[in-house]
Amino acid sequence: MKYSFTYFLIVMFFFSCKDGNKTSQKNKKESTMNSFEISLLDVRDVNVDFNPNYRIKKFGVLKSNDSVYSYVFRLNDDITKQEVLSHSIGVKAYSYELNKDVEFINKGFSPEIEEIEGGKYILLEQKILNIKYIDSLEAFIFSRGNYKASGKLGTIKIFDILLEDE
Repeated sequence: MKYSFTYFLIVMFFFSCKDGNKTSQKNKKESTMNSFEISLLDVRDVNVDFNPNYRIKKFGVLKSNDSVYSYVFRLNDDITKQEVLSHSIGVKAYSYELNKDVEFINKGFSPEIEEIEGGKYILLEQKILNIKYIDSLEAFIFSRGNYKASGKLGTIKIFDILLEDE
């Protein structure tokens, strides 16, 4: 009996340490984000490249209203306006919540850099109905206005995107 109480105390100690560690990791992550990024849904570091000059550092989702969302991509700090303006972006969003007849939601964008709180971002606004979870998001760049000639010049994938507050 006295050993089971000791084991109980040891188990409680380990669980209490893990919870504190998660909290400190969350606080550390938030300290590296500006207030705009903190306001996003499902914000995360991704560090992926469309090409060597076009890097996506962070990803998040901005909810405008019940059915309008913006995919938010934080770009590398040294990206040029010309690099972004020379490419269009296509997006395919896959979700198990879509109708059986629809495999994915897709849309093309011609983005521009937006500077918000010292960071460079592109915001891709899309109407999304009756979906709270995206299994995966595939984004690809191509020469602006000339997809057939250029084809896909770079592709990134982001998985498990939650479109609501946790």
